[in-house]
Amino acid sequence: MSKLAVLSRGFIVSTLSFCLTACMNLQAPQPVIKSDIPQQFAQTHTGTSIAEQGYKTFFSDPRLLQVIEISLNHNRDLHTATLNI
Repeated sequence: MSKLAVLSRGFIVSTLSFCLTACMNLQAPQPVIKSDIPQQFAQTHTGTSIAEQGYKTFFSDPRLLQVIEISLNHNRDLHTATLNI
């Protein structure tokens, strides 16, 4: 191998490495945002939940109750699940 081939190969490798380092992201690192999320939530609710009282007593609008009743009666997934049980 000639001396010129070695020099040209070295020049190509060094030029390639220089070009690759020039492609680095020059953007400053983003600041870390600390969120103030507590480890545990204090339960301040003292009344009964909707799961305990049911949807018919929780919702008071008769039109909404009618829509819920129609959707429960025509729910194919719920019907299939009850047939599978």
